[in-house]
Amino acid sequence: SAFRWLAFALLPADRALPPIADIVRSSAPGREDPIQVVSQPGSRFQYSGGGFLVLEHLIETLAGASIHALTPPFLQRLGLRHLSFDGRNRPDRRFADGWFDDGERVPAGRLLFPACAAGAVSTATDTLAFLRHLGRAFANREGSAAISHDTAVQLVHGRDLGCREFMGCDVGLGVFVLEAGDNRVIVHQGANEGFRAIYLYVIAGPDADSGFVILVNGDNRGVLAIAEMAQLLIRHLGLGGVDARRLGGT
Repeated sequence: SAFRWLAFALLPADRALPPIADIVRSSAPGREDPIQVVSQPGSRFQYSGGGFLVLEHLIETLAGASIHALTPPFLQRLGLRHLSFDGRNRPDRRFADGWFDDGERVPAGRLLFPACAAGAVSTATDTLAFLRHLGRAFANREGSAAISHDTAVQLVHGRDLGCREFMGCDVGLGVFVLEAGDNRVIVHQGANEGFRAIYLYVIAGPDADSGFVILVNGDNRGVLAIAEMAQLLIRHLGLGGVDARRLGGT
């Protein structure tokens, strides 16, 4: 990201987020500093939600509609019934509660975030289904449902730009990209108060269409659970390019 963003006050899920335009312009409650351009876009990697806030604002401005109205048709074409960019409470949906390491529940069960900056909600099944659509779109010129081949290629085209120092791999458009032998792998870790997550998916190579998604409603202790499960799954899948001797466990 070429943007720096100082987080605004975190809101529990029973509160309403301010309009995205107010967040971007720093007029939302709890925001004191505007999003700033700190480098030429595309010239340097920086992990930041600010770039995705600007992206969300641009999409809504150009389309003349909210992200909550724009994304459902796209997700429906992919057959994803439980993936949404609208994390607001609704009587027809159930959400897992997040938990801190001391056993305390996250206020209102979870925190609320802007749609494109940590605001998506999903099941592990739907997240993996989306990754499989992305893999098919990458492999086939006709794409897959609502994802075009060109979009998939651009998403998983990895570059360093300083990302290797941060993550030990390259970065695509919103995904981390690494090479494991002849396999190209996309991976991302998720962390918000009371929740931890990871996905790992082989987008191309001998083990294409292999991978997993792990979601945990625990805080830092959830990282330990994810690490154990991820190592077991990598061993079970027998992914090429991974030295199993360097994994922990038995």
